Amino acid sequence: MELDRNGNRYDTYMLDPANEMTSGADNNFDGDYYKARWAETGVLEADCLICHLPSYDKKDRDQQVDRLNFKWAATAGAGFAEVSGAVKDGVPATVKYNRNLFDSDGSVKIPIVKEPPSRVCMQCHHETDWKKKGTAWTTRTDVHIRAGLRCVDCHPAGSNATDLRIAGKEVHQFAKGDDPGALVRDDLDNTMMSCEECHAKGHLGAPVPQHAAFPPLHLKKISCQTCHMPERQIKAALVQDSTVWNSGPFIPFGKRIWSYYGPDMLPWNFYGEKARFTSEFQPTAPYKPFLEWYKGKIYPLSKLYPVWVGIEAEGQTALGQPLMRQMVKMWSRHKADPSSYPKLSVIRDDNDDGYADINRPEEISAIIDSVTEALREEGATLEGKQVVFVNGDKLYRSPGQYRVLEKHSYEYSPYGSVFKLSHDVAPAKAALGSKGCTECHTTNSHFFAAAALRDPFTTEGFRITAPMHEDLGYSTLTVQVGAWRENILRPWSIGAFFIVGFLLILHYIVFGPKPADSVVDDIEVVRFGVLERVAHYFSFVSFAILTVSGICFLLGRNNPLALYPEMQKLAQTVHPLAGVVFAIAGLLTGLLWIRHAALKPHDIEWLRKLGGYLGGKHAIHAGRFNAGQKLLLWWVMVCTAVMLVTGIAMWFPDAFAAGLVRVSYTIHLAMAALFIIAGMVHFYVVVLLAPVTLKAIFTGRVPRSWLEQHHSLWVRKAVPKNENE
Repeated sequence: MELDRNGNRYDTYMLDPANEMTSGADNNFDGDYYKARWAETGVLEADCLICHLPSYDKKDRDQQVDRLNFKWAATAGAGFAEVSGAVKDGVPATVKYNRNLFDSDGSVKIPIVKEPPSRVCMQCHHETDWKKKGTAWTTRTDVHIRAGLRCVDCHPAGSNATDLRIAGKEVHQFAKGDDPGALVRDDLDNTMMSCEECHAKGHLGAPVPQHAAFPPLHLKKISCQTCHMPERQIKAALVQDSTVWNSGPFIPFGKRIWSYYGPDMLPWNFYGEKARFTSEFQPTAPYKPFLEWYKGKIYPLSKLYPVWVGIEAEGQTALGQPLMRQMVKMWSRHKADPSSYPKLSVIRDDNDDGYADINRPEEISAIIDSVTEALREEGATLEGKQVVFVNGDKLYRSPGQYRVLEKHSYEYSPYGSVFKLSHDVAPAKAALGSKGCTECHTTNSHFFAAAALRDPFTTEGFRITAPMHEDLGYSTLTVQVGAWRENILRPWSIGAFFIVGFLLILHYIVFGPKPADSVVDDIEVVRFGVLERVAHYFSFVSFAILTVSGICFLLGRNNPLALYPEMQKLAQTVHPLAGVVFAIAGLLTGLLWIRHAALKPHDIEWLRKLGGYLGGKHAIHAGRFNAGQKLLLWWVMVCTAVMLVTGIAMWFPDAFAAGLVRVSYTIHLAMAALFIIAGMVHFYVVVLLAPVTLKAIFTGRVPRSWLEQHHSLWVRKAVPKNENE
């Protein structure tokens, strides 16, 4: 409030006779000069002391602004003088300076601070933030305030800033976040200190979390705020209706046209409570915030669903709006005399919540016709214009004719405010996921199943909602699959490993190794070539890495690698690489052995007797591989192919459809569990039941007599009796 659009000071421009301006006159309806009194009020100049003088009294400053004593507002706020009078009331301002603050030469000495305390910031932001975003700003609700952080620690300026857009000595551009509902200095979006900047590097002593239980995709796609703001203590409006008369108590007369509904969709006497609450004492009403995608990540957002009367003009995309005083005047006249704007009488409270609402066709028609009549009575020109009723993103010209307004996916309407929640951060132990994956991955969790608003007022007066996973782009199937994975598949997989391990130990105690495997024969023949053994080595090593790291991931928040952050990062890096190595080695092994893997009639006998592993006394004839080995080979190839595809989808999620990526996690885990169980059995057989086969992997050679007992159909054909003797 210092310079006009042409760079002229308002007061000096109005005082110059050449400009033909008169204080308080219409001044040719020239913008900010219309009925302005700049010649008397002076202007509001930039006041550094608001932030940098600890004793600054902003209430005194605001009082002077309200009196139109613009010129003396800074003097009063700094405490340099007492300012009396009010230009607003036609009483010239008088100034009585506090001489104790001045030296003999008239200079003043004041205690300037470099970094403003948070209470200075709160002078402006406290009340607006709790009204718009439900921010409490208390040590009870915000872990950062509890830790003693100041606003400027996250929103630095000048030499304290790290972003080059605002960094520099005495550069007065405060670092800011990125709010979808604000259009102020968007070129400086995300210049503030991010969560990662502090909590990845330990800035200002911030703890460095490891998030060992979470897949990397969570940290890439889900914002820190989503998990660390599981609940809000101070409610923010969900629906704002500016069409009907609000008869609630304590509401200032001029605000009677506004009706609000909280996140629970219950009526909220917003302006009535505002008149009785302060920024230090706010109405407590805990709720869980709604989640939406914004710029590639899921954030908690405070979204406003607007219901209002607009004015549509031909050839224009933006909508106008009647003045609130015009709406209040219309309803006041109708309340005093129902014969005035009689059509408004059909608007009623359909759902008995205490607030009237416009939802039925006759009500839509009534508000459009009545507002049109009221505007014309005031002399408004509506040529080429149409009064319309707007419900969210639907614009009604009449009850049966509407069009859908273009909007962002995270908005209810292009005319509804949207705020990204970034304050009132909960500590780690209260964050989502601290109690396990099932906090979110259940069919009834807030993350997926919260009732997201679609329409607050149907023709019956009730709201329409849909599960929040629809807004997030998750299908019902993928949500159910994810819930099954975390609630059933994951715990049962861990249990299955113990059960299988117990059964293998029990088998060894009861049956032990095969008697035939104790035969010693000095005559050895080649069973596996060099290439086969090398492929097997790579398969074994990569499988071991995959198994150990995979089981650690499977344990979630009980992951032992969480105690060793660097090991956890290494495991996350090595795991997919080991998967690629295993797939290549498995492909090579499959190519080498596929011709021996076809099931033959004699394999039926092996399967019927389970290879003699349950007490058979005689060896069962088999080819180069027995039926169990053949089935294992086929199983390995199938598992490898499926896990490679799903693993790649998890590794590069942006390259695949979101639904495929989400289902891939479940398929990958299920196949991994079965693969590990097969590996346990294979390892048990090779090492404990048939150790001769382990020797074959390392040396490539086995006793011929052993082959005669277990693979007679192959050794007699492929290895003549005289070979290697």
